[in-house]
Order: sequence, then C-alpha cells, then structure tokens
Amino acid sequence: MNRAIPALLALVLVLSLPATTVGSAMLATDTEHVRDGSATLPALQQETAETQSTPVEIENTTNRLPLAGDVREDHVEYKPDLGAALASADDGLRIDHEQYVLADSEFEDATPDERVEMIETAYSRIQDQVDTLEQSEREAVRAHANGERSTAEVLGTIARNYQKAEILDGAIADLEAKSYRTNDYSLSNSNLGADRAVLDFRRTAIRTDLATALQYPATEPSSVRLETSQNGYRLSMVDGGNYLSETVRFDNRDLTQPDQFEEYESIDRADELYPWASESISDPFPNMQAHSAERGFYSIEYFHNHGTLEIHLDAGTGNVYHEIQKLSIGSLPVTNERMYAGNGLELSLNETPANGPVEVTVTDSLDEPESATISIDGVEIGTTDADDGTRWIIPPSDEYELQTETSSGILNATVSPSDADE
Repeated sequence: MNRAIPALLALVLVLSLPATTVGSAMLATDTEHVRDGSATLPALQQETAETQSTPVEIENTTNRLPLAGDVREDHVEYKPDLGAALASADDGLRIDHEQYVLADSEFEDATPDERVEMIETAYSRIQDQVDTLEQSEREAVRAHANGERSTAEVLGTIARNYQKAEILDGAIADLEAKSYRTNDYSLSNSNLGADRAVLDFRRTAIRTDLATALQYPATEPSSVRLETSQNGYRLSMVDGGNYLSETVRFDNRDLTQPDQFEEYESIDRADELYPWASESISDPFPNMQAHSAERGFYSIEYFHNHGTLEIHLDAGTGNVYHEIQKLSIGSLPVTNERMYAGNGLELSLNETPANGPVEVTVTDSLDEPESATISIDGVEIGTTDADDGTRWIIPPSDEYELQTETSSGILNATVSPSDADE
C-alpha cells in the first residue's frame, strides 16, 4: 500500500453512483402485498400473531419465527447491479484507507506503545463500522415497511453490507496479525470472536446468493421474497434443492437487559422453542453452541433431518432475534394439494407449511411433463423442468394469479391461501 490510495479513492468516489441508486438495476415485480402479520397462519395462531415473539409451531418439521404487525411483502428478480458493485469498491477503499492511516503508516518504525495505540484506534473504528451494518439494515427495512423505500434498494443495502462484512473481516485479521508482532500485547480473543460472529450474520447463505447474483450474471434470473415490518424482516428463496429462509426480529433484541441464562439454560430455551429440531438430532446437545457476552447473544445450531437451523438468542429477552434455516425442499411435509386443468394442460401444486415453497408440476392431458413458463401475478419467474414438468416457487402470502404457458396453451389459476386452512 502507498500514499497513492487517497487519489484512487477520490477517483472511485467520483465514479460511484449515489447511495440511493444501490439496487436500482434489480427488476422489482408488481407482486407487492401488504398484509396483517397473521394472514398466512392457521386460525388458532392468528390471535397472537401480531405480538408473538416466539416461533410458530409446525408439525413434522422445524418451527418458524414469524414477523409481527403489518407486513409489506414483495417478490423481486435480481440481476447484476453496477451501482452496488461500485459502492462495494468504494467501501473497500475507504475502509482500507482508514486502516492505512490509523495502523499501517510508520507502524514498522513505531515503539511498542505507539503500535498498541495505532492498533486499538484502528480496531475501535472497525467496531464502529461493524455496528453501522445492523443500523443501516434497520433503517432500510423500516423505510420499506412504510412504503418509503423500494424492495430493490433494501436488497441492495443487504448485498452491500455483505461486501462490507467481507472487507471488515479482512481488516480485523490484519490488525490481529499486527498485534502478534507487538511485544506483550494482543487483541482480546473474546472481542474478536464476537465481532466476527456479528459479521457472519451478514454473510449467510441467502445473503451470499444475493450479493453474488448482483455482481455476476446468471443463466436464469433468480427471485427472492422480502417481507418487512417495523419489527423485523424475512428473506426467503429456493436455491437448487434447498429452501433458504432468514428472519430478523428487532423487537426481540434488548442489549440493556442483563443476561438471563446460566450454564446450559440457553440450550434448554432453544430446545423449548424448536422441539422437532431438538428431537431429530442424535445427540443430547445441539451441534453448535456459542456465547458472546460482549455482544449479548447465544448462537445455537441444529443439523436435523430436513437440513440446518441456526438461531441467535438475545441474552436479555431470551427470545430469538435471528433465525436462519436451510431446508431440503424434498423433505418438507406437504400440507395441501391443489389440481387445475384446462386447455389441454394439468397443473398440480404441493404446498408446504408456513407459506413455504410450493412444488408446481405441469403436464399435458396424457400426463406427460411439459416445459412451461410460470408467472405469478403477471410476472414471469421461470420455467418448469422439461424432464419432470416441475419447478419450486416461493408463493405470495395472499391470493395470487398463477399462469402456466406452453407451446400448446395457457392455463390460469387463482390460488387462495384460505383454501389451505379449510
């Protein structure tokens, strides 16, 4: 690194698009819905959905953390975004330059005390930037729930924070290496572990897919469902043979409260909230458990029969504020089956719990699979497999229009969520 960095940084800042354009190259669909937080739940669960802070109970698979209150929902197809790529490059150079100014310059010639001061100053700045990641997402999500920010902009913020987390993790590693070269000094392992865990929250599987798709063209555009409320948000999508779902609840997080757990009580709490996941593993303990006193949370992960479940319990409230699920779509129980026919086509839907993914199958009148274009509420989302006529979709929570189109005809179906509860 050299002192040409500021000039290069200035060049990128000139070329970068304004922050408000991040995500604008994504194609937002017109499948937006605004609903009550209980709209897709069975009748017995609707009474408490608006304030429910614990996962919804589901039979024969993992429970799911719900959103509370009025929820804005949208499906989008995301594509490579020049604005997000430039913004990420801008973030990288800015963080890199700040670290260079604070820790690298004259580090080799500094005394041990001066080195300690440089490292701690740089680390403090990095921790401040780690904290801004969550704050920026909260602001974007709440603005989206109010109708003040587009879905594309929110996903752009999330993808940009993924890139920031990557950069900050590298910066922490660099400072840690410098601390080893300073006599009688090292950064706190517990602080480093806590900060890296927070950065990992921004680099989950669904966020990785989102950030990658924004920067690199795909053979077929992918889609993601975003749900937001004033108290949190959910991302969900189908990725190959897996259903990815991530839910964040702001209102289940309270850093002002003391840690209410002792010894293995956090595991007991997790087992209580997700009994099916707990009972489906062979060991008496989850596959992973970690505690961060510095950041006030417990991380617990189950490798169960349908996939993986990772949760983060707030130490103060005792509730889940971050839930990450990766479920094999073929293993999910079918809760409702629908059949439609017309114009020489037959359409079948296999629905899974909690408004999860739906298997769409299109055949002709002789039960031969068809390669059909699938559209939801007038927006094309992909085609069924030519070999078996199937495709998995993430459905809207409210009533929607599903269209299948082949070379021989078109079949339209109105799908109502109320049918599944009857």
